[in-house]
Amino acid sequence: MTRVLGIEIVSDSLEGVVGKIVCNCRKNGKENKIISATDATEIVLANKDPKFHEVLSSFEMRLPDGMASIWVARLKGDIKAQRCSGADFFEMVLRNSSTESINHFFVGGKPELLEKLRAICENKFKNTNIVGMFSPPFGDISNESIVDMASVINNSFADIVWVFLGTPKQCYFASKLSKYTKVKYIITVGAAIDFITKNVTRAPRIIQLLGLEWVFRVMMEPQRLLRRYLNTVLLFFFFSLRELLQVLKIKFLKSVINQK
Repeated sequence: MTRVLGIEIVSDSLEGVVGKIVCNCRKNGKENKIISATDATEIVLANKDPKFHEVLSSFEMRLPDGMASIWVARLKGDIKAQRCSGADFFEMVLRNSSTESINHFFVGGKPELLEKLRAICENKFKNTNIVGMFSPPFGDISNESIVDMASVINNSFADIVWVFLGTPKQCYFASKLSKYTKVKYIITVGAAIDFITKNVTRAPRIIQLLGLEWVFRVMMEPQRLLRRYLNTVLLFFFFSLRELLQVLKIKFLKSVINQK
């Protein structure tokens, strides 16, 4: 684990994390552990909102879904830190569990998009263990609806619940849902459903590796994303610089004290 702006993120490889998830799903017991594909937006929001910070920090794992947090982790000396995007994580888990008795349940997205995702899982990822799907209404989801949804999930014998609701809604939802479900994992992966179904064009791999995927997405949808992404990027680097200066200040004070 590496702490990025007060949030601990996983520094293991994508393959390593997926291996642990699949292995844990083979074991008895259901602990409702929550995993988030955590991007810069979530990290910035956690630094602005104490309530969201508390929810995100309570999760079992926060995967670094974005190169910005990887750069910060490497500056802190974690040279092994690797990006684990939500879409890549979802695909690898579905592929690697295709021959296992591991059941998946999808929450989020329009009904036709969920059906398309199911078809991709069955035909492309060779995984037919999709035991249920639910498309919640737009806006807030009542506690009563969450309880009813948890009952459906439990009756489906799902092991992993995938949540595609966007930030911060999906994190609050996952936290509430975990109080009523009996599953192995609840995993929030945001826009993964759009990328996998090609509802949204994903940036070429080289652009992802350069950490410029947000620029690509802004170019594709400038009116919807420009202001949001600029705010996120600027705040992320502002908070990172502030944290770095704080660390340097502490090191300087320690060196002065040691010299005395």
